[in-house]
Amino acid sequence: MNNTVLKILCFLFFLISSAYAESVPQVSSPIHKLRSESTSYSVYSGSEKLWKIHARSVKGSSQKLNAFHIKGALYRDQKTAYYLISPLAVLNLLTGDVFFPEGALLYGRKGEVVQVHWLVWDKDEKKFIGTKGVRIIRKHSILQGENLILEKNFKDLILQGHVKVKLIQK
Repeated sequence: MNNTVLKILCFLFFLISSAYAESVPQVSSPIHKLRSESTSYSVYSGSEKLWKIHARSVKGSSQKLNAFHIKGALYRDQKTAYYLISPLAVLNLLTGDVFFPEGALLYGRKGEVVQVHWLVWDKDEKKFIGTKGVRIIRKHSILQGENLILEKNFKDLILQGHVKVKLIQK
């Protein structure tokens, strides 16, 4: 399948799914609860920005946030290595844990698309870990596996567990 067609289909899926998102309910205590139209969240290693996300809407408390309609970027050498799209991110503001329980799509600089069903940021190891099924679509191949490790520099992408490769003839 052509990468451009795949990107368009993924983008249309994201637009359609965001149209059916539930509205954010009013909360009774604004001191302990947070409701915002949008927010941004960035992760650094020293002074180097590793990745950031922007959410169209947020709800939660001062300890845990649910961020909806996520768009973001993962950086390598101060350039975007991947663009990230996800319907939901859960951020624990006390521990720094971030996970994407409804999966994520990552679009790489070289045209690859990574679909992962469950994505977690490992703050200690400074890497993303994907589980519950991963698909990597490249120009001439589709790779499938159970788990994904995307290292801190976002250059090394490791696919694990029952890895299958399908070659696409041009």
